[in-house]
Amino acid sequence: MKRTPLLLTALLLTACGPTAPFALAVRAVPGDVAYGAQSQPAPSTASGAGVAAAPPPGAPPLIYGAPLQPAPVATFAPTPTATPAASCPTAAVDAVPAVTADPFATVPPVAASYVWHTDLAHSAYTIGGGPARPFPAHFTHTVGNVSAPDRTTGSYTFDVTTSAGGVTGLQQDTYSYQVIPPPNGTTDVQGVSTSQAAGLYLTAMQMQDSGVPTPRVAKFAPPILLMQFPGTDLPTWNTAGTDSASGTTIHLSAAVTGRATADACGTRVDAWQVHATGSLVGPNQDLSLDLTYDVATQFGGLIVAETTIVTGTEVSGAAMQSVDSRDVSSTSVVPRRSGA
Repeated sequence: MKRTPLLLTALLLTACGPTAPFALAVRAVPGDVAYGAQSQPAPSTASGAGVAAAPPPGAPPLIYGAPLQPAPVATFAPTPTATPAASCPTAAVDAVPAVTADPFATVPPVAASYVWHTDLAHSAYTIGGGPARPFPAHFTHTVGNVSAPDRTTGSYTFDVTTSAGGVTGLQQDTYSYQVIPPPNGTTDVQGVSTSQAAGLYLTAMQMQDSGVPTPRVAKFAPPILLMQFPGTDLPTWNTAGTDSASGTTIHLSAAVTGRATADACGTRVDAWQVHATGSLVGPNQDLSLDLTYDVATQFGGLIVAETTIVTGTEVSGAAMQSVDSRDVSSTSVVPRRSGA
């Protein structure tokens, strides 16, 4: 998943404005659908779309979260020119995170709202070849709809709503995630390696434009694998999912590149850094994606920092327009830890 946490942003990956057609982020829907692991070939430098191959039988089921709730009232962060300057000190070079990132997430995140900040010196967007424009300097990530772990698989779900989303930061986006930890004491489930199924997944997205009453929604089948567990193995993988309603597909080639520390306004937050490249292609857009995001497994799998680069074209009004967006942002506070 913000503007992605796609990630993913996280994937904050569509819509130039109120007239753009594609939907982002929705809350996950309950069901007992089972599917298998994502494939694990080495990351490809080519970006392309396509539906992922049928999963092997017997993989651990993904347990979807609570039913879709009514869309929240859109609330958008003010533009940077209207935002008062805020103090955000830089962490010392030798600062050490208080809590180390785990190889995989096992405990759901805490439902709370966290302030984020944008690196305005390295973030801007252009639409249709126009002038570069800034993102909101400050915004919020709100964690909600957190489910209890499934008694069989340990899987759980949660949503993250950002007040400044999309390639322009002018939408409110909700990203729905699912975490599947490796089962305790087992190396495979019905013949399927747990390392192929365990991970952080993006299941759906919802985008709410200012002044537009109906949010745009996308549900991905299969869900998009954002981080494969355990991080200590530095795994690589390919993942793809399609929203059947719009015919839009996200494809990513990704890898855990190592540990990283996000700077939460002077306090270091340990995380696993993922780099992913790919595409978002459909009837109304053809976008290339270059995503870097830090996953804090010790806080339930929350993304705590991200760099989202989106280029290509998408429909705005009656015509295709060029899109060029780079957004660098991170949490301004250390997330709360379950049980702490």
